Amino acid sequence: CEVFRKFGKKKPSFEEYRKLIGPNYWVIYEKHGFHPKDKAAADALFHGIFYSKRFRHLKLFRDAIPTLRRLKEKGFLVGIVTNQSRKSLDMYITKCGLKKFIDVSVGRDEVKKQKPSAQCLILALKKVGVLPKNAFYVGDQTFDIQAAKSAGIFAVAINRKGSYHTRKMLERAGPD
Repeated sequence: CEVFRKFGKKKPSFEEYRKLIGPNYWVIYEKHGFHPKDKAAADALFHGIFYSKRFRHLKLFRDAIPTLRRLKEKGFLVGIVTNQSRKSLDMYITKCGLKKFIDVSVGRDEVKKQKPSAQCLILALKKVGVLPKNAFYVGDQTFDIQAAKSAGIFAVAINRKGSYHTRKMLERAGPD
């Protein structure tokens, strides 16, 4: 809201935001008339607000650590692939105590195209030497499912309470 107000733009409705969430913030800004020259300033403002107000309240779902622990015990390689920046990703991993569970991670600034492009998933697999046919990807947004399917990876959708993408939206994306 503050970013839209600062740049004199109308705030998107929750439904508009829900449909756009995922690729990156700039897609949302472009759809609402932001000028490309304002990208860096809008992004910096958003991240400043996000980190000062929301990041300190970040919590994992209760089943996250037990699930990661079980996957590691079973010999799975575990990765995180996100449309967040590498800086944000590293902060999340550290704050949430995930480092010991993560074998590979890829942020948006490591690829030319973000999800729903498959580039980030393909890069993650390449880093750990795994073929797409031997991997699965769990995501809570339609862009996650699209990226996995494009990469030839088994796509698993997870619908969490409060997620921007509804169960119906995820089902339409066609997870395996």
